[in-house]
Amino acid sequence: MKKILHIIASPRGERSHSRHVSSYFIGKIQGMHPHLQVEELELNPATLPVFGKPGVFAKFKSGAGVPLAPDEREEWESAKAVWLRFQSADTYVFSIPMWNFAIPYELKHFIDLITQPGWTFGVSDKGYEGLLRGRKAFLSFAAGGNYDLPETAGFDFMRPYMRFWCGFNGMESFETTNHSTNQSIDHDAVLRECKAQVDDILLKNYKAE
Repeated sequence: MKKILHIIASPRGERSHSRHVSSYFIGKIQGMHPHLQVEELELNPATLPVFGKPGVFAKFKSGAGVPLAPDEREEWESAKAVWLRFQSADTYVFSIPMWNFAIPYELKHFIDLITQPGWTFGVSDKGYEGLLRGRKAFLSFAAGGNYDLPETAGFDFMRPYMRFWCGFNGMESFETTNHSTNQSIDHDAVLRECKAQVDDILLKNYKAE
């Protein structure tokens, strides 16, 4: 393990519940790997390039070996730069708050930029193949309610999507959920539970140097 990329989808800074657990995970794993490089990527519209009509045309043209127009090349190369930054890490930490029962739009934008054939996945006669095998992702979720209850589980489109996306691209994923952040409960107890889950994840799935 050489590099962690911490992808932050919450704009709340130090007030972010998902980021609290991510920071705990990163601190613990740095203790296990003293030479580990950690890079942060805070997602916001200013850090993510546009991927519109020229980018979509470039995607299909590049796959077919067709020359790109200047505007197509600009959007494709901008997306590729985001992908290369992602590719440079071998371990990922995502800080993800629930927005309207799903993921923040900046995170979806980021995923749409890098999830391209030949980058994160391949396509053959046998179907899709994830190209990120051997890499691991820790997903630190936060939600205002508790979506592990039978009556609320059907509203959760955040965790199922991220689990699917990681698996589709070949990554092994682990997760915690700092839940009920908008409810009157013992938030410190929930945070302690998340940290205990992190400890268990690290013990079972990450080896110290």
